[in-house]
Amino acid sequence: MESPTSTSRKELHFCAKTLLHFSIFFTMGFIAAFMPWDATAYILDRHFSNSEQTGRILTSTNLSVGSDTEDQHYNSTRLVIVITTTQSDDKFHQGTLIRLAHSLANVPPPLLWLVVEAQNKSLRTTEILRGTRVMYRHLMYKENFTDPTAEKDHQRNIALRHIEQHQLSGMVLFSVPSIIYSLKLFKEIRKIKSFGAWPVASVGLNRRKVIVEGPICEDSKIVGWFSKDISSRATQWVSTMQDFESNPPKINIFGFGFDSSILWDPNRSSGTRSMTNTTEGFIKFVLEEATKEDGNNLKGIPSNCSKIMLWQLNIPKSFVYPSHPKPNL
Repeated sequence: MESPTSTSRKELHFCAKTLLHFSIFFTMGFIAAFMPWDATAYILDRHFSNSEQTGRILTSTNLSVGSDTEDQHYNSTRLVIVITTTQSDDKFHQGTLIRLAHSLANVPPPLLWLVVEAQNKSLRTTEILRGTRVMYRHLMYKENFTDPTAEKDHQRNIALRHIEQHQLSGMVLFSVPSIIYSLKLFKEIRKIKSFGAWPVASVGLNRRKVIVEGPICEDSKIVGWFSKDISSRATQWVSTMQDFESNPPKINIFGFGFDSSILWDPNRSSGTRSMTNTTEGFIKFVLEEATKEDGNNLKGIPSNCSKIMLWQLNIPKSFVYPSHPKPNL
């Protein structure tokens, strides 16, 4: 039977050996963190030269990096301009705006957020925007509206006019605070040359009705437009590019983006200036240009338009809480 002194020595030796191994591996990891990737990969390859699994990991990592750099149309430094319209009688406006701000804060820069709002409703929004980590511009107006559609058109015209006057070069897309984005959408948007479109899923109250609408694509080429009710599996309409003039598609305004240079392009500027004072204004011009553009500049994203990267939540303006009778005491 071993004495207590011998047992304590073995335990002490085991603890010292464990501490030594921990110190060695900690030091190696600390040094490797400050070394270039090529040097780190070389050391790992030398140390685990007999491990096929490590070789596969290193190879797959190099391939994934190479695939991103080979995309000639992707420009990670291209500015994305998000135009967000608001609604005066929306009681959930502040909460959805904060949620959208957190989403846009995760988008790799550069990104400019244009928030348009009535001046008499803008105080709380200003406080919210100042607390975000997003580069923004808060645009306000004094006009009063009773028609929500006319108010949204007016807000988008204000934002587009601001982009044109300051010649802010980048990809423009429209939004509202209740929209949910996939971050992949913003990477795909930076691949668009002139005009681009993508599928949009509109989700109704309690998710009982879901409508998906957007482009029909062959690879990245748009060959038509569709709208389908997923909840009932019914296709509402389909329009091809060939019968565009006889059967013009109703494009979801949140499902397309365009290069802002079209707003001051000398070949198109006469058309934009003639419509600046109309109700539709720039919106009508952009929609017409996006649908009439030839296939070389009109691109569907992602490839084959097979993924939904944007969800539009149709949130009610108000919510009526159910009334419960008071218990008899």
